Amino acid sequence: MTGWWYILNDERKGPVSYDDLYQLLISDTLTPSSLVWKAGMKEWQTAAKVDDLVAMFDSLPPQVPKISQSKRTWPWEGRRHLGSTIALGIGGCGLVGGLAAAAKGQLGTLIAATVMILGALAYRSAKKRKLGEVRSTITRLILEFTLLLLIALIILLQNNLKQLIATDPVPNGVIPLWAILAYLIIVALPKSLMRAQGQ
Repeated sequence: MTGWWYILNDERKGPVSYDDLYQLLISDTLTPSSLVWKAGMKEWQTAAKVDDLVAMFDSLPPQVPKISQSKRTWPWEGRRHLGSTIALGIGGCGLVGGLAAAAKGQLGTLIAATVMILGALAYRSAKKRKLGEVRSTITRLILEFTLLLLIALIILLQNNLKQLIATDPVPNGVIPLWAILAYLIIVALPKSLMRAQGQ
């Protein structure tokens, strides 16, 4: 039997058998609007318009309906990122207060707020990747590691770091440690566990 060719992610794939093509449709790798071709056809056509494949679509189960925003009830879908949203809010408030304190020579609040914001952004980005809400790209990974590197630099480039950690441990020790550990935990946590717990 002549093999079928198909387009997936702008790349030509194949040839595959009729049965393999059916499996690709069942798994939602291909859709009725996917382009297919086999020897004897003049040009690529959407799968739904090819006579040889029409019976295949009649045997496919219907698509799973999407839940509309109006049907969601408390706790809403946004709760997945509630922790990082709270951290960003606290960090934003701390940043405003930290700028005022920095004018008087007190940098603790400014450092803590900056580290909290950078850590929350890195954590949130990693969590969205793990949940499949955004694509996992090299650019996103570089951004996350850059945020963590900035946290380390902000802390390590301070004068008398040991003394600062001893006298003011929250902005110079606890918050940076929290930011880095939270990121590492979310990266290490299996996707299945996160989805099962509705993280």
